[in-house]
Amino acid sequence: MHGPGPGGLLDWNPVVAGDVKSLLLRDVQTAIGGAFALVGGVSQANLALVGPTNGTTVDVPTVRTEAGVALGPVAPNPVHTMARVRFTLARPARVSLTLFDLAGRRAVTILDRAPFVAGDHEAAISSAGLEPGVYFLRLETGLETATRKIAMVR
Repeated sequence: MHGPGPGGLLDWNPVVAGDVKSLLLRDVQTAIGGAFALVGGVSQANLALVGPTNGTTVDVPTVRTEAGVALGPVAPNPVHTMARVRFTLARPARVSLTLFDLAGRRAVTILDRAPFVAGDHEAAISSAGLEPGVYFLRLETGLETATRKIAMVR
């Protein structure tokens, strides 16, 4: 558990494991409802408590984390001619899937804001027109991104 921070409060750096639903602000503590993997280094579920507040209740919209998208491994990796990558969306989204070289230059766009429903999906990656080397595959859904390193070989 983290040691006391300013004012004797515990340092708080939660790892959100799902949605943050609401805040309850009271004189002594703030209760944050949601799903948390860690709060102050200790596993928690459904409630996190933090320092003094003013006695106000505030509802907040759902907050999602990188867990809203998952980018699976590229197979095979290294890629000779063709490979496939699986990805999962927690909710419908427009998906961009792009390969970047090590200098950060866009090498190829595989998907460009293509609409997908929530669930598991798969995309094909071709090495045609790409030089052998290391690339980064980036999946973007607007607010969320996930990246994988892949190698192209002849």
